[in-house]
Amino acid sequence: MNPPVKIPTDAIVLVTNGTQPVPLQIIKQLLEYGCRVRTTTTWMAPASWLDELFSPYMQLRMFERVTLMPGHPNHKSFYRDAVKGVHAIVHTATIPRLNHSLQDVWSLTAESVVCMLEAAEREPSVRAFVYTSSMVAATPLVTPSDQLVTEDSWNARDPILALMGQGSPAIVRNSSLVRAEQALWQWNRERTPEFKVNVVSPANLIGQNFGSQHTTHWENWIYQLYHYGCAREEIPDAGPTQAHWYVDVQDVALLHVAAIFDPKVFGQRLQAWGCYRDWNNAMEVLQDIENDDMKVLRKIENSTMRYPRIRGDGVTRGQLYAKYDQVGEILERWKGTGSSWWKPFEETVKESVYSFRERLL
Repeated sequence: MNPPVKIPTDAIVLVTNGTQPVPLQIIKQLLEYGCRVRTTTTWMAPASWLDELFSPYMQLRMFERVTLMPGHPNHKSFYRDAVKGVHAIVHTATIPRLNHSLQDVWSLTAESVVCMLEAAEREPSVRAFVYTSSMVAATPLVTPSDQLVTEDSWNARDPILALMGQGSPAIVRNSSLVRAEQALWQWNRERTPEFKVNVVSPANLIGQNFGSQHTTHWENWIYQLYHYGCAREEIPDAGPTQAHWYVDVQDVALLHVAAIFDPKVFGQRLQAWGCYRDWNNAMEVLQDIENDDMKVLRKIENSTMRYPRIRGDGVTRGQLYAKYDQVGEILERWKGTGSSWWKPFEETVKESVYSFRERLL
């Protein structure tokens, strides 16, 4: 990969929560660009497999893992050692168990971000802070009318529903992510740090789980469709066909890398939404794969029985849009002129199926 900007190969980038699929992809891309990477894991979660996964880089002292000892991620000293000497930080919020009061959930989630910002502020080597947010911080997943999401958009509905006691656990989680990102920007305005701050907000993630041999916690709806012809994992109120925005995890990781090193990306909320598709689009890819394997009419008929089209939708809802000009320019700079901005949905589904098969061999 040839980046459009010079990447300092002696720079250390801290990527928190390294066992999750998005941080894993970010770590992988940073290492391929020649960066040194430090990641954090908790003492409660098995994470030694990261050392095995990135063993060649570990031997070159380009990758290291820091285990965070028991403590609260909203305490000012929690990340003190992890940030020492780093050039940049990629961070996600920590949402506590939802058995706390709503106000406590909100404050603890926000503080898990602010405490890392404060740790970064105390470390003079830090030049960039990239926060992994979510589409739901800017908008509800489903709206009654068409809505254009801009850099000034916030999801006002879910916090109100949570306050009224009408929120499901997903609504409470979404409202916590709203509060966390708002706390980040408020801190940035008030403290005006020496480092730049950017936010990447993915929609519904699909694609490769780089650590699939070691963790199965990201067997998402594509996995379920492939194995069972149906899926339990659904976007609430999105209708039977689940028409929505789906983004490949590799594109999300690349936007994080650009948000760290690209001098043109400064103080921005980058909506990483990808392609608007539905489950029938995935079914068509699965049918094609099945047909390619079988090559006979009877099996073609069987493929449509195994992966049938989902009939009707019947849900009245608006379409969500995001302004992509800036994100498109970033992706084109980093992928090369003439490249598609987003990785095609159909390509991601096909790659996912092949990775599922490899795991079963």
